[in-house]
Amino acid sequence: MAGVREAERIQRLVADAHVLRGPEATAADVAARLADHPFFHFIGTARLHEGVPQLEFAFGAEDGLNWRHLPQNLVADGVLAYLSACETAGDGRVFESEGWTIAASFQAAGYRHVIGLLGRPTDEDAMRIAVHVYELLVDPDGRIHPEHAARALHTALQEALAASPFRALAPPGVVHLGP
Repeated sequence: MAGVREAERIQRLVADAHVLRGPEATAADVAARLADHPFFHFIGTARLHEGVPQLEFAFGAEDGLNWRHLPQNLVADGVLAYLSACETAGDGRVFESEGWTIAASFQAAGYRHVIGLLGRPTDEDAMRIAVHVYELLVDPDGRIHPEHAARALHTALQEALAASPFRALAPPGVVHLGP
């Protein structure tokens, strides 16, 4: 499963990574921990729930993580949120939440840099791009340098496209929000 491999590879790269799995990976648990962590990486699915875009957790949570869990400036020291789930940067539909995307919600909550997916790239493509972004952002001591997030994402996308046998097709849509 690409999501498990993505988590394992990023955890090896990032020195102080804390991975929530199973029953502890719920919207309430994640929202409660966000203020204590300047970096957030989500691997999973985004969906609409009653017209509101949200991150969906696999373990029995009816209500996923959405903008209602993320008040502005919740994460005063938020540096990077990477949302490795389809449609986190919007899909062109009008949402009940006045067009807020999940990625914009994380930026409003205080994360300076947010990376989110557009459309539905394959799990394998999403994993390869995410891991490569971290490879470009993490120094040998495992510290992340998010100030280069936009450049790292651009490089990862360009290299993924150059390596693809389907160069004529559009690359996976991944966006960076932030400076």
